Amino acid sequence: MTSLTISGVCKTLGGNSVLRDLSLTVDAGSRTAIVGASGSGKSTLLRLIAGFDRVDAGRITLGDTVVSAAAAVGAGAGAGAGAGAPMISASRSSTFVAAHRRGVGYVAQDGALFPHLTVEQNISFGLSHAGRVARTGRASRSAEARDRIREVAELVALDVELLSRYPHEISGGQQQRVALARALAPSPSVILLDEPFSALDTGLRAQTRQAVIAALEASAVTTILVTHDQEEALSFGQQIAVISGGTIVQAGAPVDVFDSPVTAETAMFLGEAVLLPCTVFESARSRSDSSASSGVVSCALGEIPVRHDHRSGTGRAARALIRPSQLTAHFDTPSPNATIVGAHYAGDHVELVLRLHAETASQNPGTDAGYAVVGGADAKNALTIAVTLATAEAREYRPGRTLTLGVTGAVNLY
Repeated sequence: MTSLTISGVCKTLGGNSVLRDLSLTVDAGSRTAIVGASGSGKSTLLRLIAGFDRVDAGRITLGDTVVSAAAAVGAGAGAGAGAGAPMISASRSSTFVAAHRRGVGYVAQDGALFPHLTVEQNISFGLSHAGRVARTGRASRSAEARDRIREVAELVALDVELLSRYPHEISGGQQQRVALARALAPSPSVILLDEPFSALDTGLRAQTRQAVIAALEASAVTTILVTHDQEEALSFGQQIAVISGGTIVQAGAPVDVFDSPVTAETAMFLGEAVLLPCTVFESARSRSDSSASSGVVSCALGEIPVRHDHRSGTGRAARALIRPSQLTAHFDTPSPNATIVGAHYAGDHVELVLRLHAETASQNPGTDAGYAVVGGADAKNALTIAVTLATAEAREYRPGRTLTLGVTGAVNLY
């Protein structure tokens, strides 16, 4: 198993700075999901790790070997290691290990299977070039290759009956498994997955993802997945890294990153949420006791305990991040705080659009804060948010009906 260390990497393409001082560590044998919006630099980073392009600054290290660096790594880097050593070009300014010498497997978004080759031939491609098949007699090589092909086919849950078919004769999910098997066949030290599930439909995507995770766990190969799908990133990786503006803004265990995003922008990107203006009236920062509580805030939905306070200042004004799963709705209460303005039936649930009664004109957060601002004489700067409820009383969720919206659990402040 091989670890991966990315240190201060920068990359400029077409005069645009794509990666900026990006650093990330991936433990040997682990799975890391890098998630970010389109244009954040995800695929560019994969290309640098794979050896398809060179870094402009910083370095990339696989295990103890620097495979790409813009700065000198010392005289004789990789030199004199014999015929089987990695092919390295070195100078006073850079070090670069060729892509085919890095031991890195790559699965493209569309699989990139060879259409004129069968499934078996696709998987076997590169086995001898990577040194995975012993250089013995031709018959022995063929037998060893067949054994390895069937081994990885079983690993990715691919029926051996499909080995004689061509890519166009199998499903999209099966094609992705073939692409993974081809990448795993030479026993790479690292596997890179470039949004391999994005072209699949929802049900097939989840099924294929679980099969891929199982195969990667069985092979114990270090894996990096890049995706723009937050749910996919959270469920795939043992580590999740959020990339924005060409740099990693937060990395850690999925539950830690989701529960305590360091910025509001990261929080909103990782999943649906509402940012409500609030007032901090009890803060752990202002108390001298050793209570583990991070304080309490007051907002349009009442008083809510605080999990983490991510603000840089110490003022009383803040924004509370609330996930839809934290919202509760109670009808026929004496003091309602919201009115239904829209209801959208979606089969097993109903999505309600609510207007909060509390006025928030003084804070005027705007739509970029994560919720819409609606107008009207009786609803100046009120908030419109969506809540998901069961459909048992779907017909009762009519526009104009009032309710009391509450919050369970604690919130993060920004």
